[in-house]
Amino acid sequence: MTEHIRSLDGLRGLAAYIVFISHFSSLTGFTGGVLGNGGGQLGVMLFFALSGFLMSHLYFPERPTPTNIWTFFQRRFARVIPLFLAVVLTSFALTLVFSHWHFWAYHIKSWQDVVAHLAMMRGDHVLWTVIVEVKFYLMLPALWIFYWLRPRWFLPLLLGLIAAVFVYQRVVTGPETSVQSVFYAGHYFLAGVVVFVVLKHLPNDAPWNAAFATALAAVPILYPSFEVLVSLPAAGQSLRATAQEMWSSPIYLIVVAALLATTVKSGWANRLFGSTPLRFLGAVSYSFYLLHMPVLWYLNRFTPLGEHVWLFFLVSHALVLTVSTVSFYAIERPARLWITALGSKATAVPQPAE
Repeated sequence: MTEHIRSLDGLRGLAAYIVFISHFSSLTGFTGGVLGNGGGQLGVMLFFALSGFLMSHLYFPERPTPTNIWTFFQRRFARVIPLFLAVVLTSFALTLVFSHWHFWAYHIKSWQDVVAHLAMMRGDHVLWTVIVEVKFYLMLPALWIFYWLRPRWFLPLLLGLIAAVFVYQRVVTGPETSVQSVFYAGHYFLAGVVVFVVLKHLPNDAPWNAAFATALAAVPILYPSFEVLVSLPAAGQSLRATAQEMWSSPIYLIVVAALLATTVKSGWANRLFGSTPLRFLGAVSYSFYLLHMPVLWYLNRFTPLGEHVWLFFLVSHALVLTVSTVSFYAIERPARLWITALGSKATAVPQPAE
């Protein structure tokens, strides 16, 4: 049985909360907008790196047999697709019924939009991240097979692929890299796999607590509203990070990978991120992530809360958490259990605890 790492539940909760705070800050000017302005992408980067680590941690110890690969796809489908499908279809239905109010945060206005989303060709607002996630799932079996066939060459392969993503972003497309492309965010999934490989060779008695505290403290410094070094310019010039610069900067990748690695190993991280509140937030994080935008949109449009930022923050936070909890227990969890049960005869690897 693959060991469940409690601290990663809380790290996932932190990632979801970073996205929520960023969107709230951009919408209302909360904290002067410092925590907005694209800062939520740090949470998305954490989500992607976590996904890469967990997929390798949960599945790579088992041989990539056809049965195990099928089980992987089935469980990934059960984890991601039901709520994504519910959000897409509900968005379309509400847009049809209340089109004169522009009643929904996700602008899925036609059957063409529905097909584009369900075919994983396009994602509106935060839904783009699901599209990229699924594309990574399609690629993962190839990495899994290589991991077993050529273990000595696996880490060099990963580092080469990460380098190729940076080259593609900076040389081939520049700022025009599409967010729907794995070349926009795939290096974060790969970094998560790198963390899985590297941690197996690092001692448990390293100064993980100090490294964790340093990595966690570095996260807010990288928010776009702060002056940061985003591209290691030769003269050390300080630049304000744009969205594209965040994804194409090695600094962000290094900090995210360091936070992931130290969260796995640090006792401090286990006490902080392994706490009950953060683990619960991590459990409902997918619903929290997909549904926070509509809640913020509704409250801002149809209530006077926008005039009282702190009250808006408290109400929206409580409502998003409530809606996410209902969604988790009414949609996510039952759908996952039902779909997994359909293929129970092919369960060759432990069920992912994410």
